Amino acid sequence: MDERKPHNDYDKLVKGKLVFNFQDVGGKNVSTREAAFQLNPLGQMTYVLPLETPRVKGNYLLKATAMPVGGPADEPTISRRKLKVEKSGGSRTQKHDLFL
Repeated sequence: MDERKPHNDYDKLVKGKLVFNFQDVGGKNVSTREAAFQLNPLGQMTYVLPLETPRVKGNYLLKATAMPVGGPADEPTISRRKLKVEKSGGSRTQKHDLFL
């Protein structure tokens, strides 16, 4: 698995909001999760958040966006992963590591 982690290339604290979206093939958000983040100067961190898996089988895009607020970083960082849900049925919560 890819071992990249959110990291801060600046010598100042970076903080803001993480937004996870599962999007269907039409680009519609079917599940969203938000959390605050904080990265120390020249630091890195792994964030583990529970996400609700889509209930309908099919192809999805998991989009993770780190949106900094103030500080030296002013552009969002976006990570995208294609996923396939192979079982339909009830909702379940899984933990996913965020790798940006």
